Amino acid sequence: MSDTQQVEVRPTVGSIVKSLNQLGMHGVHALLVEKSVKGRRRTTMSCPIANYVRAETGIDVMVGGSWLKEVDHVERRYDFSDSVADFVSAFDGGQFGDLLDV
Repeated sequence: MSDTQQVEVRPTVGSIVKSLNQLGMHGVHALLVEKSVKGRRRTTMSCPIANYVRAETGIDVMVGGSWLKEVDHVERRYDFSDSVADFVSAFDGGQFGDLLDV
């Protein structure tokens, strides 16, 4: 590799979940709006959080109500804070329509 080539360093899934867990429900919403991330309701791999994590890390993930799992290579599970789980539930229940991918 030459001195002028740069290697892209992407965040890990764990670091993304840790960052999300530090935000409140409305903080998660604001971040997704800021990043222009959209998604579909009641889908494990196409909700806004799954789409955000995939865009940031390049790793496919599945989102459950209170957890996220990596599905590429090794399946790893990360637990969400209550505020992130509340966001998932609220989005699936009809709130945050501005994040809906129609």
